Amino acid sequence: MNFTLTDYLAADLPFGELRVSPDNAKGFRPLEMFVSAMAGCSSHVLKKILEKKRVEFGEITIAADVDRDADRSNRIKRLVLDFSVNCSSKDFTNEQITQLEKLVLSNCGMLQTITDSADVQLSIKFL
Repeated sequence: MNFTLTDYLAADLPFGELRVSPDNAKGFRPLEMFVSAMAGCSSHVLKKILEKKRVEFGEITIAADVDRDADRSNRIKRLVLDFSVNCSSKDFTNEQITQLEKLVLSNCGMLQTITDSADVQLSIKFL
């Protein structure tokens, strides 16, 4: 990947131009990009796991929240991802849901990258 910095950071990627800037008017904010990467990777891991288990499901939504540490360069100290899965079968035990959460966390490369430096919390509920 190659980037160019002017008033914003830009990269020409296969899907199109990506702009990153602390100014919302010029591009995506770095925190938005970071959280989007975590949600994107983990949601696709969850989707693959559900497909392999032959669970019929519809839309998956993710609510994300972060806590930052102002004393340490505003680094992310906690990331919470709450998944809601539209699913006709809601017969999952707490143990099965806990196992799904562990599988997502252990198989998502983006989340594995930050688990030693931030508290990562996942929850999955079936609607």
